[in-house]
Amino acid sequence: MKLTAYGKSIYSYAENILKNVNLITDTNSISSNNNFSVATYPSNIMSWLLVELYQKNPDMILSHQQGTVEEITTQVSQGFSELGILYVSQNQLKAFRHIISHKKLKFIEIEKREACIYVGHNNPLYNKTSISFEELLKLKICPRIK
Repeated sequence: MKLTAYGKSIYSYAENILKNVNLITDTNSISSNNNFSVATYPSNIMSWLLVELYQKNPDMILSHQQGTVEEITTQVSQGFSELGILYVSQNQLKAFRHIISHKKLKFIEIEKREACIYVGHNNPLYNKTSISFEELLKLKICPRIK
């Protein structure tokens, strides 16, 4: 197997997540019955990281739920998941903070990153180092069905 360009770009995020999960296990945050549950966006990389965590802690009973921001925050607020891991864009942050305040959750920002777009070598944007939203809106995502 080989990571795609997208996988490589978010690999550092995944490493940070794994480090934070390891911090949790190292500080005995996992309950005495050795259960640990986490809720995340659907992500192959997150799944791989959780497999690695489990391999390092084979006695752990690991539960992984995937969902939307609403589903992740609900999982954590209702105690089904001990930890929720998600990405929030800057323009979603105010609404997100409102959601977590009502659910009495704590948000810890791990890292800030710029949004990325990946295009193939046949795309007219391939050699550009940045693009505007106007250029994005002009892109043909798929042919129109007649």
